[in-house]
Amino acid sequence: MLVPIGVAGLLIGRDAIPAPRGAVTAQRSNLLDGTLITPGLAALVYGMVSTNDHGWTGASTLGSVAAAAVLITLFAVQQAR
Repeated sequence: MLVPIGVAGLLIGRDAIPAPRGAVTAQRSNLLDGTLITPGLAALVYGMVSTNDHGWTGASTLGSVAAAAVLITLFAVQQAR
Protein backbone atom coordinates (compact mmCIF):
# COMPACT_ATOMS: atom_id res chain seq x y z
CA MET A 1 0.00 0.00 0.00
CA LEU A 2 2.85 2.41 0.75
CA VAL A 3 4.85 1.60 -2.40
CA PRO A 4 2.55 3.57 -4.77
CA ILE A 5 2.68 6.54 -2.40
CA GLY A 6 6.48 6.40 -2.32
CA VAL A 7 6.73 6.14 -6.10
CA ALA A 8 4.35 9.07 -6.52
CA GLY A 9 6.42 11.11 -4.06
CA LEU A 10 9.61 10.35 -5.97
CA LEU A 11 8.09 11.30 -9.31
CA ILE A 12 6.55 14.50 -8.00
CA GLY A 13 9.70 15.45 -6.09
CA ARG A 14 11.93 14.84 -9.08
CA ASP A 15 9.92 17.33 -11.13
CA ALA A 16 9.05 19.80 -8.37
CA ILE A 17 12.45 20.19 -6.70
CA PRO A 18 14.95 22.01 -8.92
CA ALA A 19 18.57 20.90 -9.11
CA PRO A 20 21.12 23.23 -7.53
CA ARG A 21 22.80 25.64 -9.95
CA GLY A 22 25.88 24.19 -11.54
CA ALA A 23 25.00 20.68 -10.36
CA VAL A 24 26.09 17.85 -12.55
CA THR A 25 23.50 15.13 -12.68
CA ALA A 26 24.73 11.56 -12.77
CA GLN A 27 21.69 9.31 -12.90
CA ARG A 28 23.72 6.12 -13.28
CA SER A 29 25.75 6.86 -10.18
CA ASN A 30 22.66 7.72 -8.16
CA LEU A 31 20.97 4.46 -9.14
CA LEU A 32 24.04 2.43 -8.23
CA ASP A 33 24.42 4.32 -4.95
CA GLY A 34 20.81 3.65 -4.07
CA THR A 35 21.10 -0.04 -4.83
CA LEU A 36 24.14 -0.29 -2.56
CA ILE A 37 23.14 1.82 0.43
CA THR A 38 19.48 0.77 0.73
CA PRO A 39 20.04 -2.97 1.23
CA GLY A 40 23.19 -2.20 3.20
CA LEU A 41 21.29 -0.17 5.77
CA ALA A 42 18.41 -2.67 5.77
CA ALA A 43 20.84 -5.51 6.48
CA LEU A 44 22.45 -3.50 9.27
CA VAL A 45 19.09 -2.77 10.89
CA TYR A 46 18.02 -6.41 10.52
CA GLY A 47 21.30 -7.56 12.06
CA MET A 48 20.85 -5.27 15.06
CA VAL A 49 17.21 -6.24 15.56
CA SER A 50 17.90 -9.97 15.21
CA THR A 51 20.30 -9.93 18.17
CA ASN A 52 17.27 -10.15 20.45
CA ASP A 53 16.36 -13.58 19.04
CA HIS A 54 19.70 -14.95 17.82
CA GLY A 55 22.32 -13.20 19.95
CA TRP A 56 25.41 -11.40 18.70
CA THR A 57 27.11 -14.60 17.57
CA GLY A 58 24.12 -16.07 15.72
CA ALA A 59 24.57 -16.87 12.04
CA SER A 60 21.67 -14.61 11.07
CA THR A 61 23.13 -11.67 12.97
CA LEU A 62 26.70 -12.13 11.76
CA GLY A 63 25.60 -12.70 8.17
CA SER A 64 23.43 -9.60 8.13
CA VAL A 65 26.09 -7.40 9.70
CA ALA A 66 28.75 -8.79 7.32
CA ALA A 67 26.52 -8.14 4.30
CA ALA A 68 25.85 -4.64 5.59
CA ALA A 69 29.57 -4.00 6.00
CA VAL A 70 30.29 -5.10 2.43
CA LEU A 71 27.45 -3.10 0.88
CA ILE A 72 28.15 0.06 2.86
CA THR A 73 31.86 -0.20 2.06
CA LEU A 74 31.07 -0.56 -1.65
CA PHE A 75 28.82 2.49 -1.34
CA ALA A 76 31.64 4.48 0.27
CA VAL A 77 34.07 3.43 -2.48
CA GLN A 78 31.53 4.44 -5.12
CA GLN A 79 31.05 7.82 -3.45
CA ALA A 80 34.80 8.42 -3.33
CA ARG A 81 35.01 8.22 -7.14
